[in-house]
Amino acid sequence: MLTPEAPRASARIWIGPDFTTHGRVLVLGESWYGEWPDSDGRSLVYDDEYVAAYLAGRVRDPMYTRVANASGLGKAAFWQRVAFTNFVIDSVGAHRA
Repeated sequence: MLTPEAPRASARIWIGPDFTTHGRVLVLGESWYGEWPDSDGRSLVYDDEYVAAYLAGRVRDPMYTRVANASGLGKAAFWQRVAFTNFVIDSVGAHRA
């Protein structure tokens, strides 16, 4: 079972703090491209780091915002209620060809 307290796999998935109290929805992406530094220049390799940086405003991601807005909950409420990871856990290349 996914919980914020459970040991994380090497992929370090995002588990929102309200995940266990709001239906336990897993958002599964396919893959990601390239390197993703945040506004402080830190490389964001893991899903939990990336989503946390996104929610803190250190990363701008229109796709994440569109997904959250489509839920009707808004950015913060949506990402706090879901778990997220990608099916392919490593970058699949520098950029989409």
